[in-house]
Amino acid sequence: MSTLTRALAMLALAALLVGLLGAAVIAGSGHVDHPALSIAASMGIGAAWIGTGLYAWWRRPQNRFGALMTWTGFAWLINAFTAADDPAVFTIAVLLSNVYIAAFVHLLVAYPDGRVTIRARKRLVALGYGLAVIGPLPMLMFGFDQIEPGAGYPRSILQISEDRTAGRILEGAVTLAAVALVVYLLWVLLRRLRAASPPSAGRWRPSSGRALR
Repeated sequence: MSTLTRALAMLALAALLVGLLGAAVIAGSGHVDHPALSIAASMGIGAAWIGTGLYAWWRRPQNRFGALMTWTGFAWLINAFTAADDPAVFTIAVLLSNVYIAAFVHLLVAYPDGRVTIRARKRLVALGYGLAVIGPLPMLMFGFDQIEPGAGYPRSILQISEDRTAGRILEGAVTLAAVALVVYLLWVLLRRLRAASPPSAGRWRPSSGRALR
């Protein structure tokens, strides 16, 4: 067994352990309405991303796209821990709960070889990760009751006030920043699509069967 194969096997084992731990947290949660459905979604989506990513990584180790897919799957599994009833675990999990979205943005920008070499695109990826972490801060700092009153969420260890107005203002600012980032991402992807070279396959004459050069 090669070093890469052993490393990927260890990652698969780590993914299984993280998934099972997340499933246990969901099953014992006091604020999840449908734990079985949540466990199925968490494990199923995470397994799809990580399994596909590990396979792609094994088949083409020089290409980083498989590694990014694997990372996206692990980032998704973090969401399971937002079901925790412990305030510290809950707070950290919510803070990182949107990282999988930034990982997916990273994946889109890095297609097809998994590398981001253009400076503007590197900034886009960095902004995505930064916004993913900053995004939940208004809720964590001003309480979740303003979004889902009576949901029974643990108190955030970062909560400094219960000022709903301040929370909503910050939430609106974060939403605007997210919309701007999505528009920028679409613009980057559209430019890449327009700059892509046309397919090189030859065209054939129906009558003679010869390729047009």
